[in-house]
Amino acid sequence: MKILYLTPQPPDLYSGGGRHCYANLRSLCEYKDAAVDYIGPSFKSVNDFSQYNLSVIASRSYTSMDRLKASIKGVPTSLVQVFSEVRHRVDFRSYDLVFIEFSYVDFIFNYLPQNTPTICCIHNVEADYQGFNRTGFDRLKYILVRKSEQRTIRKASNLLVMHEFDARRLESIYHTKLVNYTIHPVCSFTPLYDTVNMEERENTILFTGSLDSRFNEIGVLEFLNTCWTEIKDCGYSLLVAGKNPSKKLVSALAHYNNTSIIANPPDMELILRKARLIVLPDIYGTGMKLRVAQAMSYGVPVVGTKLGLRGYDDVEKYGFAVGSVSDMKDSVLTLIEDAEILKQLSLGAIEIWKRKYTYEIFRSRIYSILGRL
Repeated sequence: MKILYLTPQPPDLYSGGGRHCYANLRSLCEYKDAAVDYIGPSFKSVNDFSQYNLSVIASRSYTSMDRLKASIKGVPTSLVQVFSEVRHRVDFRSYDLVFIEFSYVDFIFNYLPQNTPTICCIHNVEADYQGFNRTGFDRLKYILVRKSEQRTIRKASNLLVMHEFDARRLESIYHTKLVNYTIHPVCSFTPLYDTVNMEERENTILFTGSLDSRFNEIGVLEFLNTCWTEIKDCGYSLLVAGKNPSKKLVSALAHYNNTSIIANPPDMELILRKARLIVLPDIYGTGMKLRVAQAMSYGVPVVGTKLGLRGYDDVEKYGFAVGSVSDMKDSVLTLIEDAEILKQLSLGAIEIWKRKYTYEIFRSRIYSILGRL
């Protein structure tokens, strides 16, 4: 099977979206007799795919001019510029499948022969995700993204959607009934390190995520303001770990006792495996948070908002899902004060991860679709 794979985001292990792309690309490469052609940004994990039949047709970093030229074309992603450099030498008729990451890469449909099988993996409802910031250039991007997303869900022959809420949301926004879609939640690969017994872990409450995301920063600040003042003297510390924290966030953490921050940690799993619990103070609810599945794989209980845990089932077996960030305080205190509940949720987390969120289960969904083509 010859597959063309397009992604606007690097398929790597350094972000949630990147990990989802990585797992999709690896699944395609591992399919029987698959030959995959890659078009997208350069990615650090390219050597992980050296054992597979993967050909990099186009791969480079984006520039500011790419963004400008894409906008002039009315396209919301710089990927179109990378694509334009090689499209004249790509025989689109030769592909048995075109796999598209994200719902705003609709420009590819201009070049595909009619009836070419396509799969689009929808990471977020982009109309909602982009809609949170609609000023300046982002206002233009929001308009372009909505147009692209609507076209994609109507043109793609198969859709991968994180959870049912996203499917219903897409139908509501675009007044289109989704037919050929598969619920395709995140996965977390087999842990690199052994799980630490709860008794041997540090008294750490952990927040992980891309700290250059304003959504994550707002969540951490809200948790500090509404919860931490009543938790900070309970013998636990709050550790915030992630890439590129702002000066504002670093300064805010410095004003509270028993808090610390690790910027751009080289290995997040080493930090995660030692934590007693992880917090998810999300107030937006876009996509599906991969960090939850990763925490589950190490037996780390989760306390988060219902928006932050959207897409995850059986939360009561490995943590607490509450209505707001301020409501997280009581759940965190419960786990601090009751070691038995903490231990049971830790065991439940590993069990649910093995049953629902491993890479092997993730890959089987891709294989099922490929087998029907």
